[in-house]
Amino acid sequence: MNLSLPARTAVATRARAAAAVCRDRFAPPATMRALHSIAVHLDDTASACEATPVDFPAVMRPLAEAQKLMGAHPDARLPLSVLPYIVAPFSPAVALPIPEPLLPLMDRHAAEEAALVAELDRLHADTTAAAEDTAKWFTAVLGVLAKWMRLAGEVDVDNHRPCNRQAVFAKHVACPECSGHDVRFSVREWATCTCGHGDLWGRFLVCSCLGYDCPAITAPAAAV
Repeated sequence: MNLSLPARTAVATRARAAAAVCRDRFAPPATMRALHSIAVHLDDTASACEATPVDFPAVMRPLAEAQKLMGAHPDARLPLSVLPYIVAPFSPAVALPIPEPLLPLMDRHAAEEAALVAELDRLHADTTAAAEDTAKWFTAVLGVLAKWMRLAGEVDVDNHRPCNRQAVFAKHVACPECSGHDVRFSVREWATCTCGHGDLWGRFLVCSCLGYDCPAITAPAAAV
């Protein structure tokens, strides 16, 4: 792990940039309070990075508190992947995160998703900007991630419309034996295809969803 002064300075700069975004972001009152609390934790991380000697647990503790608030307040539009970006200078060999595919049904959503992925790829590749104008670069990253969370919310709403259940199901499920989508899920975490193949749920999911979070599993038409 690289805890050199340049790495700590980069982490501190990213943390303060994220704190500034939190304070500038518009949101309902309850979310604004959470954003300001997140900003305080991020400032604490920056201050810990700037201390001499550095106390690594003191750097990470405020980030853990910020992570809890981010998870509890999705309206803050700060995905948990913000934190790996902040501490990335400590582990430069670790790739920056790309959000999991949303698998939208609407062409408009799919086009927006592709554009956001392309913009994140461009920002990840711009290592010069990340090093020389860190605050501006990371603010741009946070802007893209905020758009991603808004899009994810729209896709989630669209995926849960009753008229879209079958189309969503086909996006998330495919039989590993015949690639078909006519699959039934049981309450015992077993799935069976009409071709006769049966296996655990996970073998049939072609998405990145986690268990019961998958709309295919939660759709009434998919359960028996």
